[in-house]
Amino acid sequence: MVDTIVKYFHKYKSLDTMLRIKITCIILVAGVGLSIGVMALKSYQSLAKITANETYASQILTICKNVSYKPSCYEEQVLKLMNIMSMEGAFEVTRLIQEKDPFYPYCHALGHKLSFKETQSGADWKDVLIRCPLAMCNYGCLHGSLIEHFRGEVLTSEQILQVLPDLQNVCEKRSGWNPSRLDMSMCYHALGHLAMYITGADMTKTTDICKAVSVKSPFYESQLKSCIGGVFMTLLYAADPEDRALVKDIRPDKDNVMQFCRKFTDIEYQICRQESASFYEEEFLQNSNNIVSFCSFALKPEDIQDCYFTVMNRMTDSFIGKANSVRQMAQYCDHMSGRTDLCYSGFALRMIQIDKKNVGQASDLCGRSGSNDIRISCYNKIVSYGTLIFSPGSSDFRTYCMVLPSPYVDECLGQIVERGMGSVPIFPKN
Repeated sequence: MVDTIVKYFHKYKSLDTMLRIKITCIILVAGVGLSIGVMALKSYQSLAKITANETYASQILTICKNVSYKPSCYEEQVLKLMNIMSMEGAFEVTRLIQEKDPFYPYCHALGHKLSFKETQSGADWKDVLIRCPLAMCNYGCLHGSLIEHFRGEVLTSEQILQVLPDLQNVCEKRSGWNPSRLDMSMCYHALGHLAMYITGADMTKTTDICKAVSVKSPFYESQLKSCIGGVFMTLLYAADPEDRALVKDIRPDKDNVMQFCRKFTDIEYQICRQESASFYEEEFLQNSNNIVSFCSFALKPEDIQDCYFTVMNRMTDSFIGKANSVRQMAQYCDHMSGRTDLCYSGFALRMIQIDKKNVGQASDLCGRSGSNDIRISCYNKIVSYGTLIFSPGSSDFRTYCMVLPSPYVDECLGQIVERGMGSVPIFPKN
């Protein structure tokens, strides 16, 4: 190869010149060879990492094969991997497990625990947040990285003022993090959970913090609702032992929760009533019309939608991952005597929010309604939701749109800017 290159420079008659050219060519060829070798090594390492992750996933599936409740087994085994691999690697193994076990669609608690462990290892909490896989495990990693940093630490008013600048910026776009609207909304929701911890569940201080951290957002009202939603979810849902210990002295019971919510006004009252849905899950499962009765307090169209979508959060978790779940969701909605459209849309958007890959199932659900108006409404919600998850025009956005039937695929692909849907319909779970 070197001699071939040198012949090209036959016009250089000087021996000294020819010698310099030959030496230069040898160096260049050696450099090219080294670059190819490095690229090959990196490719091999990447392939080896993929193979190792698949092996770990297969081993965990085997270990948990005969366990009665597999999610707990999966969580225990994946957490052990953090001793030998990165947080990102552990999430990749989790993704592979989900691909092989369709009945494990929800890994929010595991996302919390993985980011808890990473933060405990000494990693900066803001760096962990940037590294979190977005829209996987229903943003459990993002929630965990925020909450773990302040867990067990009640701050004074002066200390809260000191951390506010960080909290005001942590959910917004910055170097290394370019979140979608939904990503930001879920982040503000996590700040609501966080506000409960750093104030010792002082309800006045928590809502003040939500107002302060949301003020810089260009989507102030939407992010304020997300944050306050995190506050009331911590109080009324109280899914974790830490949450229950935090709110045990102020949490109302089912008999007086309505009276408790009347202590609040405006946004706080609406969200308190919505989040009180956690007390009525059995009633909702028994009869979908109980949702109609529950949400009758809401008067504005946006508040009505928010109420139904909050309830559908709980209901989706009861159906998804089970055999014939989409058909069962459709049957559940068809038994509803009012706002069946919001039942279908709530199920559909929640499935997508749990995992973007569920857009096909969500589309299938929309198509099962016997009402043309409900089908149109449901598909249009999915179309609009895409602009909250992806940047219109991106490859991920195109993949999302192509799953939809005609004419919605063209409508979806034709979007250039975000279209209005009221507040961002988030469906977080502690």
